[in-house]
Amino acid sequence: MYQKETLQSIASPSNVLKILKKSDLFYDHCIEERLAKGEIVTTARQPKYFYLIEYGHLKYKYTGLLGIDFSYIVQPGDFPLLPITEEDTPIASEFTALTKVTWWKIDFSFFRKLIMQEENGDLILLQHLLNNRTKLFYNVIRDRMDGKGSLYFTLDKLLDMGFRKGVNEVELPEFLTYDLLAELSHTSRAFAAQVLADLRNKDVLLSNKKPWIVTDEKLLRQLLAESIPPTVNDPFSI
Repeated sequence: MYQKETLQSIASPSNVLKILKKSDLFYDHCIEERLAKGEIVTTARQPKYFYLIEYGHLKYKYTGLLGIDFSYIVQPGDFPLLPITEEDTPIASEFTALTKVTWWKIDFSFFRKLIMQEENGDLILLQHLLNNRTKLFYNVIRDRMDGKGSLYFTLDKLLDMGFRKGVNEVELPEFLTYDLLAELSHTSRAFAAQVLADLRNKDVLLSNKKPWIVTDEKLLRQLLAESIPPTVNDPFSI
């Protein structure tokens, strides 16, 4: 059993880059790239590299083996496209920069060789697997909820990326829009606008200007709890 903070520290971008930079071949296999807000990057099946996000947030659209796609947010510390098996790679991937982004494009074979030599290399992969498990679990929850519950759940998870203004008040990320919220929640833009209007009427949300502010986190979570189907495990536990 590991402490969550310990794994996050070992798998942090700074620590992973420190390990890789021990090799004189680092700059032959690792390329630092910057993306402007709104820039889109697509990849084909089974790329020979993955990304290590150092700064910024992106929307990651993942198309799986059955041709079904879903979107989620990736952020600093995430390793998109890092496969555990060959079958683990998506059919296609699309990244949209929601902010300015700095990431490293890393050759997978080089990474594997260096990490396998490292004492805590297996813990870096373990943290990556835990991150993926959490994101997939969140998508399963959304699929089992109705539209309103899915929107509540998505807002709740976006609070973790926001700025806490007080015990019960959180600024949502400035990159959040109606379109993005609808896509992440698997609903329509019109329905998302309708639910947000209801939250404003309940004094849960201020959205007349950016950043949007959840003014009553407890009430949002109460509304979420009331919308959870009995077949869904506790979404607050992971």
